[in-house]
Amino acid sequence: MALSPEARTLLIGELERAVLRGDDDSGAELVLAQLRRIARDDRDGTPRVSNIARLFFRPLEPFLVSDREREHPGRIARSSREALWTWVRRDLLREDAKVTIDGALAVASAGDGAARMAETPYAVAVAVVLMDAERQIDELRTELDPPSDGAWARAIAGHRAQIADTLRFEIDNVPDRVRRMLCVRKAADIRPHSTLDPGDVADTEALLKFIGVCRQFAGELATNEITRRTVSALADLLQRGTRALAESLRHAGNEDRAFRQSQLDAAVRFCAQVLEPDLAAELRAVADDAGAQEASEPREESQAPEIPERKAAWA
Repeated sequence: MALSPEARTLLIGELERAVLRGDDDSGAELVLAQLRRIARDDRDGTPRVSNIARLFFRPLEPFLVSDREREHPGRIARSSREALWTWVRRDLLREDAKVTIDGALAVASAGDGAARMAETPYAVAVAVVLMDAERQIDELRTELDPPSDGAWARAIAGHRAQIADTLRFEIDNVPDRVRRMLCVRKAADIRPHSTLDPGDVADTEALLKFIGVCRQFAGELATNEITRRTVSALADLLQRGTRALAESLRHAGNEDRAFRQSQLDAAVRFCAQVLEPDLAAELRAVADDAGAQEASEPREESQAPEIPERKAAWA
């Protein structure tokens, strides 16, 4: 029986904490790698459809669902778009689909040449796009505001509470995840010539972007306290962790150097998501300085400049 996404996230959090405690005998790293692979497969499992197909199905967007674990009356599975588009293009509207696809290829071939585009029969596509953008902007100015004592308002409040609980769970686990990835390990605990999993790094970077969005809309999502606490913890962790990793890289040997370099590279990427731009740039300079050092010439005393503690970019 497959784990639900919520149970899988909970298990990943528990295993990450086990790794932080040093409980490596359980094979937690191997299980974590497998769980993250499954999560990435689930996330990317929906068949990709062409840009033309996306435009064709855009009016149906409110009725498309990705959740395959329950029934949704009156809704359409997002994964069915590819088959439906094939049917439309091949059988239902063959000529119209051909004209639309040819127009899209013509738009792409025009590149940045607005003058060339204006001379083609497909110039109207630009006007359509501009009008569509204007319509979307107008729609963003409206807000659903049902009566506070009505059933809709109560349903919306319930959904917001559910969203807040889910977000709090996701956000609360991120500092431990970053700490596990960036902790300075003993050389004996590093597999020779290994590196951090690039997929793990990319997922963590995406989570940091996600926290930034949650921070921006914390009032609407009822996550003010958890995002404030998490951002503060991440800012402190990244400032201290990046300097510690830079120092460990300066004294790295041939076998553990690649792993420490991958940790430092990840830290720089994370700093760019969390810290103020000037502080992130200064820490990048520290990382570059450490990376330029030859592994065979460790320095007894670090020459990295002292960087004052500062706030996170989202504070």
